[in-house]
Amino acid sequence: MPLHEFGTPREKQEFKSDFKKTLFVDLNNTATIRMLTNGYLPVQTHYINRVTVQCLGEGCPVCANNKALIMQFPDTFREEAKYSPRRVANLVNVLDKTVVRICPKCEHENPVAPGPATCKCGEILTSVGAPSNKVKVLSRGVTLFDQFDAINNAIMDAQGERPGLTGYDITLIVSGSGKNKIITPIAGQISPMPDYDKNDLYDLETVTLKLAVSEMLDVQRGVSLKDIFAARRSAEKQASVAGAILPQELMNEVQSDVDKLFGNK
Repeated sequence: MPLHEFGTPREKQEFKSDFKKTLFVDLNNTATIRMLTNGYLPVQTHYINRVTVQCLGEGCPVCANNKALIMQFPDTFREEAKYSPRRVANLVNVLDKTVVRICPKCEHENPVAPGPATCKCGEILTSVGAPSNKVKVLSRGVTLFDQFDAINNAIMDAQGERPGLTGYDITLIVSGSGKNKIITPIAGQISPMPDYDKNDLYDLETVTLKLAVSEMLDVQRGVSLKDIFAARRSAEKQASVAGAILPQELMNEVQSDVDKLFGNK
């Protein structure tokens, strides 16, 4: 590699990432959405230490732990801190049409409230609200999606045909909070599909966090996702370095020579 002369400009390296952060519909407040597909993806999940992860099915350590707790505490297993039932999370791409105030400092979307408001970053918001108009993922359980099924089957157009949930906006009325939260969907008038970039649609198969068995056990023990991902990157880096230092072909040749030397078959 040639020497680089002092005083000459250096080429700046640009690091690009294909990672796309998933935006979810905020269900802490009333929201207005337009379904962008006529189908949705159901995913089996567990909620562990405030983290939603995919159930691994057969061999899932969380399911195995649940079975052990049920056998040990048949009457009170639901009250055990480490009991995490398997739940279905339904995912669908939607266009979020909720009117929000976008923070000029951190770009966080804030619900519209009378008068000035304060963003979580501390910025004072004085702008007028406008529709978000961003493609997001709506994630919710079977109760809400059963209501979507009922709406889909009930609404007809002037010709007596079902336009489907993509044919009108839906307002999600939110009341209560936590386990007492109730979401009531109300369909709007039939209207044309708004414009959006199909490249913004999310691959729903990759939205829900999927961990290895050992990583799920770490989450159960209280290890943070930050530490788990740091350990994963470290392991991948070590494997990459090992592969660069000793390519598999060279390792095979060395092993073959060793076998010949010691008369191994």
